[in-house]
Amino acid sequence: MTRIVILSSDTDVFVVAMYFYHLLAANGLAELWLRWGVGDKTRFIPLHVIAVKVGKPMCEVLIAAHVLTSSDITSKFGMKAAGIKAEPVLYLKDFGRADTDVQDCVQNAEKFLVQVLNRGKHGIATMDRLRFNWYCHKKSIPHTVHAVRQSCMTRIVILSSDTDVFVVAMYFYHLFAANGLAELWLRWGVGDKTRFIPLHAIAVKVGKPMCEVLIATHVLTSCDITSKFGMKAAGIKAEPVLYLKDFGRAHTDVQDCVQNAEKFLVQVLNRGKHGIETMDRLRFNWYHHRKSMTITDLPPTSYATEGHYSEGILCNLHASQLPGRLFTEPTRLWVYHGKCMSRPKEMPS
Repeated sequence: MTRIVILSSDTDVFVVAMYFYHLLAANGLAELWLRWGVGDKTRFIPLHVIAVKVGKPMCEVLIAAHVLTSSDITSKFGMKAAGIKAEPVLYLKDFGRADTDVQDCVQNAEKFLVQVLNRGKHGIATMDRLRFNWYCHKKSIPHTVHAVRQSCMTRIVILSSDTDVFVVAMYFYHLFAANGLAELWLRWGVGDKTRFIPLHAIAVKVGKPMCEVLIATHVLTSCDITSKFGMKAAGIKAEPVLYLKDFGRAHTDVQDCVQNAEKFLVQVLNRGKHGIETMDRLRFNWYHHRKSMTITDLPPTSYATEGHYSEGILCNLHASQLPGRLFTEPTRLWVYHGKCMSRPKEMPS
């Protein structure tokens, strides 16, 4: 055969077909097509054209890039497009080969995923360093601590549209208030969609206990470096104060943290229905009592989620140490003390 058409809409099939195209071409195949979609959305993808355009080295690392970023049996790390842009040929050319040292594979795979998550910015080679960079170098929070403690500022506006900054600012608001801060604002969005969020009002309304578990709730449900488990709204409704009040604290037993975190995520996924406390039990319950439930729709096992809890514990521990990490590099803060010191037109009265 010199022309073959594969009927599939599965990304796995696309990746494997691209991986083997050059071998097939060496054995006489001229054209390899993939029929994708159904009905009016059916289209034919010329894999032979794409494979020649991207080159043999890229085709040979596609499977590695696919399974590391996300597949049916692996967790999601970034987008596929980010994986293609993260120089997979450089990091994954020998990934998973029989003649390659496993430790080298692991190190290169980690460097690759760091590039995927960090959008190609070099200078960071490990997940530990990336986590530290993301959570401990949110400069607006340490500068806020400095402004409150050292300069006695009573009104501060943080310029950021980052959910991490929102969560960490809420976490530390009561510490700021205890040191004299009266108002803490977050300027969110750009252009016509700019709005000012009164964090001080929200923090007082939800209470100190809820603020103290926001970071744990955020990292366990989903953040930049953890997998997604349900929606943020479901996390807030799942009684995080009950389960996460000591999560990731230095004095807390790790096993207790893991057990409570598992109970919390079960509540998030099960929409607050009590009676189930482990992922294994939730998985069993869904499989036997929910209609049209396939293996891929089931939550992960308790064993599979242990790494997720460990990641959450470390993130929460790093973030809780932010006040001690003061940076001298200036950040974009409009600071108020009594009357406006510097006030743009769109500032709230």
